Amino acid sequence: MSLYQQVAEWVRLPDPPNLPVSGTAAEVYVAPPTPSFEQKWESYFASRAPPDFGRSILHTLFPTLVGDITAFDERDPDLGPPSEDLAGKAGTKFTFLAHGSYGATCRPVLDVLRKWQLRMEASPVRFFYDMLYPYIVRSVRLVSGLVGARPEDTVLVTNVEVGMNAVMRSLTFGPGDKIIAFDLTYTAVLYSAQHICDRTGAELLTFPMTFPVSSESVVADLRRFLEGYDQRCGTIRLAIFQHITSPTALLLPVRKLITSCREYNIPVMIDGAHSIGQIPVNLTELGADFYVTNTHKWLCNARGCALLWVHPRHHSRVYPLTTSWGHPNKESLQARFIWQGTADYSPFLSLHIAVKFYEWLGHDKVIQRNRRLTSWCASLLAEAWGTEPLVAAAPTDEDSLDTEELKWETGMIGSMCCVQIPPANTDIHGIIDLHDELLNRFRIEIPVFSFQGHRYVRVSLHMYNDEKDCLALGRAVLLALGYPTTYNGYILLDKKEHALAKE
Repeated sequence: MSLYQQVAEWVRLPDPPNLPVSGTAAEVYVAPPTPSFEQKWESYFASRAPPDFGRSILHTLFPTLVGDITAFDERDPDLGPPSEDLAGKAGTKFTFLAHGSYGATCRPVLDVLRKWQLRMEASPVRFFYDMLYPYIVRSVRLVSGLVGARPEDTVLVTNVEVGMNAVMRSLTFGPGDKIIAFDLTYTAVLYSAQHICDRTGAELLTFPMTFPVSSESVVADLRRFLEGYDQRCGTIRLAIFQHITSPTALLLPVRKLITSCREYNIPVMIDGAHSIGQIPVNLTELGADFYVTNTHKWLCNARGCALLWVHPRHHSRVYPLTTSWGHPNKESLQARFIWQGTADYSPFLSLHIAVKFYEWLGHDKVIQRNRRLTSWCASLLAEAWGTEPLVAAAPTDEDSLDTEELKWETGMIGSMCCVQIPPANTDIHGIIDLHDELLNRFRIEIPVFSFQGHRYVRVSLHMYNDEKDCLALGRAVLLALGYPTTYNGYILLDKKEHALAKE
């Protein structure tokens, strides 16, 4: 059996039973040995309860976000200290509300990532020949369980863009064929689709999303487009939807969008860049044809690892962007995707400990807590600034909320919210770059963007954030825009802070 046939077999085999079984057991998957540097973290998770959300997690498990890089700095002293512009001063107050941009890597992953890199450098030939593939398969099998997928339907790629381009370049398009998407789809995704159209003679069609927006209106917008589309103009070969839009942070009702497309026999690819770790996902039940999600964002893995899921009916059609040794295997996705040339695959390997980290914290506990905080923050900022969130905040009473995607999509909010910024109080404050002002003056990192004639901040709230971060942002924006301290917004923020202190 060739190595790539073995890879195909490793992802297909069932997990061993929890208890010994009598008789002749069927062949089962045998995981490679857990390295000692991973055992250390698994023992850590097993021996203690997770710290409280907010500041405790921030300082314990995300020390780099408070400027503490000493635990990871293995540089030669002769090279000098890291640049303070990049690392920040140890202990400096820094409010990070931009997790949705590039994520933040947790301490266990940073540690394991470095150890895998050192192991690779210690014996490169042995690492690539003997070690790499079994540990990639181990990561694939573990993360598949987190998203309700079969391992044989799941491969790892470096990012969402790579996964989506692999799918689009594998499908057949010709003159007159159409690719459809909402007009507010992430620009890089639209560019990728347009490039395919430029090469094949197909056409990218975008249609508007109605605002004010709701879960029902999004589905109605799609159905209106499909019902009005003249099939004589060409066949719609692919629909592309974002599970959570960027930068507008709308959690779309993708299950209903997929169902609508099914009525017209339109394959669907979901850009789930922000999904894994932020919302519950079950890819087997969702009904999409293709789904891609980054593990470096809300799952807190290292950058350079994303998950591509392909429905079994498309396995024989989808190939990686780079053709390599697994190409002859026409049946196994894993065999074709596992090797994409010599590179640093350590983010694929650290994914294992990222999932273990999330399991230790409690997946459902994390995402429900983050959503409650995000809803609270959206309401707080809108009231303090006298504006509105882009989408109405979801109810904060979610004790009965289970992890069905439909119930989450109804509220259209996960761990990010967009809130309209108030107008500047003076002309001079109207010309400032608010992003830079918040970063340089107030040490707050947060995206600022314009949408439909208004400016918004996109607030990302993960396990290391808390209400104090939201209050700090509320005050900083008012100060940056020149509002006097007698303004009612400050009074409201003070009252909220006092109320929190009494809890």
